[in-house]
Amino acid sequence: DLGAAMRRHGAGDLSVERALQIENAARCVPELDSREVDRIARSCLRYDPADPLLLHPERMLEMFRSATTGPVLYETSLASYAGEQEPEIGNRWWVDGILPRAVPVILGGPPKSAKSLFMLQLGICIASGQEFFGRQTTPGRVLVLALEDARADTQSRLWQICRAFGLTPGDLEGKLAVSSEKAFFFAKVADRVALEATIDAYRPDVVIIDSFARVFSGDENSKEAAQIATIPWQEMCRDREITVALIHHFKKSSRELDGSPIPLGYRLRGTSDLFAFVRHIVGIEKIQGKTRKAFSLSVEGNCPTDLEPFTFEIQETSSSSGKGLRLVQTGTVAATREVEIEVALLAGPQDTTSLCGALHRRREHVIAMLSELESQGRITRSDGPRSPWILTTKK
Repeated sequence: DLGAAMRRHGAGDLSVERALQIENAARCVPELDSREVDRIARSCLRYDPADPLLLHPERMLEMFRSATTGPVLYETSLASYAGEQEPEIGNRWWVDGILPRAVPVILGGPPKSAKSLFMLQLGICIASGQEFFGRQTTPGRVLVLALEDARADTQSRLWQICRAFGLTPGDLEGKLAVSSEKAFFFAKVADRVALEATIDAYRPDVVIIDSFARVFSGDENSKEAAQIATIPWQEMCRDREITVALIHHFKKSSRELDGSPIPLGYRLRGTSDLFAFVRHIVGIEKIQGKTRKAFSLSVEGNCPTDLEPFTFEIQETSSSSGKGLRLVQTGTVAATREVEIEVALLAGPQDTTSLCGALHRRREHVIAMLSELESQGRITRSDGPRSPWILTTKK
């Protein structure tokens, strides 16, 4: 009655939620779980203040009765849970090895590392069923909340990526939706209700949100504060069987003091609970020393994949219809590291220790790459196991 009456008189989301929490603490014996109170508040806020249903709280009470009649027991029958036979899992990926189905995903990277461009191209490839970096894509419906950049910038990028794939935005109507006008915050019940209603109406398979910093206003280093976002994020994936991917920033350093790489999960900015919560991380790094904009991609998480880290660049095209823009794979990360060694040797012979210092990599990694280059006949030692390495051929 209280929530319906407050909503009928135009009360906002925070007012309704706090009032219900106070009444729950004062009158309910035993108290309802805070998530049940939150669910009741969201149900009230789904209705316009002028909705006639709000004039009949007894009908709303019937809708909420499951939340007020006591605890719901967990399932205890193993036979009922297991079913008569093992379920068929089927395809686990929207993009093979890169974007899994029905799990929380983070695309992480430092600032200005083409994350927004990457995610928009990813959405276009899934919506159109085209390959993404040469990997198989399962066609699906995509919703993108582009909250990081100005609307005009996102529109321009959308047209340019579509043009590079031989498409127009009109070709993707009903398959891809992009929104950049309405703000969204996990902490606001009304925003979550609006997003869930949009998901229920549009029924996307993949939701992409750019970025975590734009939808979470709390302390990123607090586990309790982060759960304001991670709990509803997880519920969206689990209850609706969709993939929800958020763009997030990495911490500045990608390597330990000894030059060894830091795992992607430990590079996520904020609480380590994000790493524990998310099921799959796609990491993008800028490749230093390149005159053109070049990047590397790797993945990490609970979803088994054979994806090897690879490099990619921004490719611009031109046609009679205008400029095209897309990301294209250029090679493997291992090949890029071998090139780094060759470049270092162009200045003159160096021993293993000096190469480790020049490349900021651990000794065993450098030795492995040197051995591979030596087996290919691209470099050699001048004389003996401790002698300097020299560049013999270039490819």
